Amino acid sequence: MGGSGWVSFGKRKKINEAKNNVQINKHVRGLSDDECETDELVSLVGTDCDSDDEDTCGKFPTFFMPKSMADYEWEVGTYFISKEEFIKAIRTYGLQNERNLKIGKNDKKKRVRVTCLGSKGKCGWIAYCAYVPIVQTWQLRKIVDKHTCCREFNNRLMNAKWLSGRIENTVRENLTVKVVHIREKGLRKWKVSISHTMSFRARSMAANNIDGSFTKQYKRIYDYAHELRRSNSGSTIKLKVEDHDGAKIFQRFYICLKARFGGELLTVMARDAKDQMLPLAYAVVEVENKYTWSWFLDILIDDLGGRPNIRPKP
Repeated sequence: MGGSGWVSFGKRKKINEAKNNVQINKHVRGLSDDECETDELVSLVGTDCDSDDEDTCGKFPTFFMPKSMADYEWEVGTYFISKEEFIKAIRTYGLQNERNLKIGKNDKKKRVRVTCLGSKGKCGWIAYCAYVPIVQTWQLRKIVDKHTCCREFNNRLMNAKWLSGRIENTVRENLTVKVVHIREKGLRKWKVSISHTMSFRARSMAANNIDGSFTKQYKRIYDYAHELRRSNSGSTIKLKVEDHDGAKIFQRFYICLKARFGGELLTVMARDAKDQMLPLAYAVVEVENKYTWSWFLDILIDDLGGRPNIRPKP
């Protein structure tokens, strides 16, 4: 009776035997002792799992990168959407926990083994992740989640791609952040000495990612224009683009919002280092007069770090 929702007796026996072979040690967890390549212990996707024996249908979590992987506890059976995501998780775990992990050069399409180089390579921590064809994703098949080594400062896991993701917010706020500041952050936060070349490459990669996100935002400018028109009936929205090699390049955007209620729009413009004008702040007030302008400018000056003047009485 091997139809949908059922597990044949032979397969069930094989599964139970494999489960019995899992070591009881709480730090050693795996779907089998010998890194088997069978798929019997993964979730049986596509079946109804109506059998009373729920153990035959494993339910495993999908990995999502937490805010911090310090003291992270790995769970055998966890799914990863790709090999790259698993390796990224390993790098983050190793760097945040100061563990010198080695990502083995195994079969790139089927399996990845990770070991710890601590205690001169004698640390017992290992992780084994393999591609599971039945679910077309990667799964943590075995983990020995206990270190027998001391923490190490000079970690070999650091690379420019991983670092670029960690400094992206810093670069977004300051596109000209100095390389020396990136190196100082690496030493202070992860206790890793980062070379000048790696820091420079990481900053460039982060800047490229930021430019890419800006490009994606401009691709949605039509959606923005339609939403303005939908939510502000009677308003005038004009969008001008330029055709360049078959692609639409943003050129101009005109907005004149019309609402049922009156009011005045106060705007402050600024000039940047390249002598370009840009809107700095705006406010909607009931009427334009000395008091509303003072109220607006006091808040703006306070935001810019200055001391607001005493606002006049109404």
